[in-house]
Amino acid sequence: MVRARRLNGAPNHLQIDTLYDNLAVKKEKPLEKTKRIFRNVSTSDDPVMQQMAAAGRARVFAVDSILTHLMCMQSSKYGWDLLATRKVRGGHH
Repeated sequence: MVRARRLNGAPNHLQIDTLYDNLAVKKEKPLEKTKRIFRNVSTSDDPVMQQMAAAGRARVFAVDSILTHLMCMQSSKYGWDLLATRKVRGGHH
């Protein structure tokens, strides 16, 4: 297990199971049920992302649900769009 670390520097008490890193057909691991609540928040509405953007910590931000879709998609039968909004201090650009 690897200890997770939050981007804003606060320690995270969740554990990451590294057995999921190298899965294959012959080396499967079933998903385990969790009691955690998952929230679908857009990157623009995420208060942590807003705080990091205001502090100038990076130029591009994305929440985990967006990155998960992009990383797991091999190909798509239907087209999909990614909406990117560029914001500058003091408003939209």
